[in-house]
Amino acid sequence: MIIEVGFPKEKVVPQATTGVAEGDAASILAMLSIAMLWISKLKPTGASIKAYADNLSWSARDPDTHHQCLEATIEIFRFLKIPIDWNKTWAWYTKNSHKVIWERLGAELIGHPIQVVSAAQDLGVVLNYSPLKRLLTTLDRLQAARERLQKLFKLNLAVPAVAKLIQSAVWPNAFYGVSVSALSSSNIDGLRLAAAQAITHSKNPGVSSLASHLSHKSLIDPEAYVILQAVREARKFLSRHPTNQIFSLVILKIKW
Repeated sequence: MIIEVGFPKEKVVPQATTGVAEGDAASILAMLSIAMLWISKLKPTGASIKAYADNLSWSARDPDTHHQCLEATIEIFRFLKIPIDWNKTWAWYTKNSHKVIWERLGAELIGHPIQVVSAAQDLGVVLNYSPLKRLLTTLDRLQAARERLQKLFKLNLAVPAVAKLIQSAVWPNAFYGVSVSALSSSNIDGLRLAAAQAITHSKNPGVSSLASHLSHKSLIDPEAYVILQAVREARKFLSRHPTNQIFSLVILKIKW
């Protein structure tokens, strides 16, 4: 990469051999330029294309489109001499029969299978494509929430303080992503009881829902919280993708 700086009469042309420093304005410009080039080359395929920093992804409904996108992506980054980190690249599908397609595409275009996953983590966010994995992840969060509520019970804080901590620190973590998960009433009841115990500082708080409701105006009942989150997510999804039916998705991780 060559960066030109200076005035018309006297121009200095420093050359960078290891790229541009992370966070530098030139680095951001280079990243955007590469992303826009990639998008322009894949746009004719008809796939749904997304680019965020060094994370590139597309979704499509048929194998031919995936073949075109993958082949074009390999050619673009080979031309730019930017390696693709295949260990951080994955695909997912909506039907088990599609797994064979990805095995064939990987063997044909890159010489080895492409990772096909039911869950992955990127940019600190857990992406789940399988109902079973999604449920297990939710149960882990619910268990962590119960442990936090037990700690609040032992701290013996004032009621308003406990209520605010539950609403701001416990519920958001416990119910992250539950709008697309199966959640039983027993899980809700267990958290409601643990919250009431933390608020009243008693193992026998009486009517759990009443204790939570009367503790502070900012504290929402866990069941109401879950319903509200589901309604918000459904509204957001339907407003953006009213008729979207995705066949599968590929996310690539580029080494800068």
